[in-house]
Amino acid sequence: MKKITFLCLLLVTTLVQAQTSVKQLPTFKTGIITGTILDGIFNEPLLYVNIVIRELSGKIITGSITKDDGTFYMENIPEGTTNVSIEYLGYKTVSREITIDKKIVK
Repeated sequence: MKKITFLCLLLVTTLVQAQTSVKQLPTFKTGIITGTILDGIFNEPLLYVNIVIRELSGKIITGSITKDDGTFYMENIPEGTTNVSIEYLGYKTVSREITIDKKIVK
């Protein structure tokens, strides 16, 4: 009888801890932003361009730079509306609001 009671208490304790742990973990839905940055006149890829993701309030979420071929890949962008800025020395900064959701946009 003592073994059964001990096992039941152990099981209840484990379940309570598991439920507490699950409640403490926030669940964030995230998306991916990928693309290629090209010069508007020569249609050539621009390397090392800054891509900055900001909340609508202006707070920076994350950033990246383009590779040698002008491509970039950013993941773990929170679902919702954010601002993307493309910044490159000698070029006009371009900013757009985007919405990350379940749809695939190309």
